[in-house]
Amino acid sequence: FGMGETAVHVYHKLFIWLGGLLIYLTGHFNPYLLKSISLLAYVILIITVLYDYRDRLTDKKISSLILLLYFLALPNFIRVSFIYRPDIMVALFGYLSFRCLNRSNDRKAFLMAGLFAGIATLFHLNGLVFMLSGMAYIALSEKNFKSVFLFGLGASVCLLYFADVAYDNAYLIWWERLKIHPAIINNLGIRNTIPFHVTWEKLNKLFFRGVAELAYSIPLILSLCFIFSNKIKALKAEIRYLALLIFALYFFTKSGIFYNIYF
Repeated sequence: FGMGETAVHVYHKLFIWLGGLLIYLTGHFNPYLLKSISLLAYVILIITVLYDYRDRLTDKKISSLILLLYFLALPNFIRVSFIYRPDIMVALFGYLSFRCLNRSNDRKAFLMAGLFAGIATLFHLNGLVFMLSGMAYIALSEKNFKSVFLFGLGASVCLLYFADVAYDNAYLIWWERLKIHPAIINNLGIRNTIPFHVTWEKLNKLFFRGVAELAYSIPLILSLCFIFSNKIKALKAEIRYLALLIFALYFFTKSGIFYNIYF
């Protein structure tokens, strides 16, 4: 890599720190130990969702079975849970953030919702979609500035992202390296069109680009149609948040299933 002597400040911060901690504690580099971080998050996510909806859906056994099969049947969900990447951790903390938002009578829940969204962002910058969705959700449903402030206060934990670039000229190095990152350069054309109009190219890549995307998109669309047609009030909050999340994904993340659909 051309300028190998130049420090490159990665943006999977919390995930890198967690992996580094495991290597330090065990005294050696073990790829399976690192993979176990994602696998553990995957198991926790499944258990959390199943536990969370055990009493909220009409037929608990069938609903739980469908949810479990959905988690186990999606190949990319399983694939990303066996590699050392932060995406499942982002999905887990993003989900926890959403669940806290529904406890509108508890102001501490808004603080926790922001905290979880901030932690998701520390794991991967794509976690910003949960911060944006959370603030928009509170603003639309609560119409309470104090709640938005509490959410933002909790989310400020994401500023730890700059912990290792806050000295000397490290921030400038990070900024220069970020500007020439392939992901930034390759997406510049699409990113410049996003604020002005919805492009089919972006939506197509997000939901319908290939078989892998369809494996997520078709069940998602059918589920939304089923919920709307049956007017399932128990899932009204999910629909509202999901709409905001899709909007945030469209504006702020790269195209492709690897970064978007399972969020």
